[in-house]
Amino acid sequence: MKDLIDENSTPEYSSDEVKKLDEYVKNGGNFEDYYKASASSVDYNKLDLEDESNQKTVIRDYLKKNGYNDT
Repeated sequence: MKDLIDENSTPEYSSDEVKKLDEYVKNGGNFEDYYKASASSVDYNKLDLEDESNQKTVIRDYLKKNGYNDT
């Protein structure tokens, strides 16, 4: 029974990035610090634009650089 509960309570993440963020926050990290660090280290020349999460990152960065905020 315990194995079944453990298996069913394991979260399913939409991407590896979301999993990393969840682990970082669970270990006491601050979301804003994580976001700032990950957003500033994007190498657009090596980015796989077939990945939807990468597409969102590119658009989010573009809008931010053009004066838009998160809302």
